[in-house]
Amino acid sequence: MSDNPLKDMLFERIHTKIVQDDIHAQDYTNLVKHVIPYCMGMAKDIATYKEAAVSVSTGLLHYMLTVSATPSQRKMQYDKIDIDIILPHIRQLKADPSLALIVQVCPDCHIAKQRFSDTVCVQPVHKNIWLLTPDMCHREYTNYAMFDGSPSFSDLLRDVIRFSRRHGQNKLGLVG
Repeated sequence: MSDNPLKDMLFERIHTKIVQDDIHAQDYTNLVKHVIPYCMGMAKDIATYKEAAVSVSTGLLHYMLTVSATPSQRKMQYDKIDIDIILPHIRQLKADPSLALIVQVCPDCHIAKQRFSDTVCVQPVHKNIWLLTPDMCHREYTNYAMFDGSPSFSDLLRDVIRFSRRHGQNKLGLVG
């Protein structure tokens, strides 16, 4: 057990047979359906809706990047800009921004808009800034919905792994 009950709950759910079967089958739609609603329902007494949405989504995304052997750096700051996830790493962003992807996990559309504005200061290739939010936001940037919407969280998982493979960054390709 960690000091983060949301993380503990998420990993307990991830290690169930049904979720592991989804991961091995690369069935990201069912993976998200089996993890996110369950964890959000269990989190009602632990955290606010926004805190739970960000924590559970970030944890699942980190886990999937790990099992898919997708190189990334997580929870960092670059030129005073907070970055949730960058693929493959800051060195690539500095060398060739077109080969670097930044994923920002945001609790709502207002914060997503601000984080996008901040992130363009370090990632000039706007199409390589992706936002994950509870609901769909503006179409002026690439936005994935944690819950209902299109593109969805399961699309984000597929697209992140594809981006990495397309740019020769995936090492083992265990999932994806």
